[in-house]
Amino acid sequence: MRCLLLIVPALAASSGCVAQNKPDDYVKSGDAWQRIHEYDKAIADYKEALRRNPKLAIAYNNRGQAWSQKGEVDKALADYGQAILLAPERATPYANRGNIWIKMGEIEKCMADCNTAIQIDPDCAVAYAVRGEAWHAKRDHERALEDFGRALELERNNATTYNNRGLVWQKKGEMDKAIDDFNNALWLDPLLAATYYNRGQSRQANGEIDKALADYNKSIQLDPKVAFPYCTRADVWNGKGEYDKAIADCDKALRIDARLSVASYVRGFARLGKHEYDKAIADFDQCLQLDPKYAKAYKSRGDAWTANGDHEKAAADYEQFEQLRAKRSQAVPGEL
Repeated sequence: MRCLLLIVPALAASSGCVAQNKPDDYVKSGDAWQRIHEYDKAIADYKEALRRNPKLAIAYNNRGQAWSQKGEVDKALADYGQAILLAPERATPYANRGNIWIKMGEIEKCMADCNTAIQIDPDCAVAYAVRGEAWHAKRDHERALEDFGRALELERNNATTYNNRGLVWQKKGEMDKAIDDFNNALWLDPLLAATYYNRGQSRQANGEIDKALADYNKSIQLDPKVAFPYCTRADVWNGKGEYDKAIADCDKALRIDARLSVASYVRGFARLGKHEYDKAIADFDQCLQLDPKYAKAYKSRGDAWTANGDHEKAAADYEQFEQLRAKRSQAVPGEL
């Protein structure tokens, strides 16, 4: 989730390239770098701003956002905490710290910080946006939609909020609304690799397979070091009967993350399609070692055992599949 940054129309200065005398100039330059996803350069500018003025709360706040975008949540948490100490009357650092809490799985701490931000400033868009994520994590989709809607009333040009609201529509099965939100996000920021992935999932659910494939391709092009898009693209290849392409994509995903159970499952499914039953069983074994509750892997391994003529093992796997499916449907009504 992005915090509210200073609006900088263009990259007016780069770190070390233009003579800058005031700390605020470095903050503005850092903000500009953030807008084009150059987070290391942004951090360097914020560091220089703080060297010149160690009590500049906005520099801590905006550097925290850059750390957050890099996945350095502990550093982000520290910077937001410092911003709050220096400017406890400002709402945005509380909301931004709430975003870090949700990334760390601390939902109640997130809610508390967002509520504080809204008490300070009832028009703090980022607080509603982050609290919307917390409601989503709690599976309270209606409250999530309400908060995302309020955030977008206050700040129409936030791509991340459109993306996150799209995920709620996706979870509710309203794929057309999800796609509309993902379209808005990508119009505002065409470099959001995750949003192409999310839109691809909605398009795939809508049966728009070729459009989904194009979105997965774009997601991988923008961020080739993330494993999930390879798995989802492999699932599309499986649906098209292009099993070798599916296996190649799963191999790439597993090189990125060897513990990604879904990659083993999808590869096993491709090998099942190629009638390579022993290799398929090995993949399903690997999937279940990583995630013993991966229900579909039991079903598919049962199919492989059946094809291999081992009906006793197949029956055991089918029984395990039904047991897990029953438990999951009881725990999460309406979902498998």
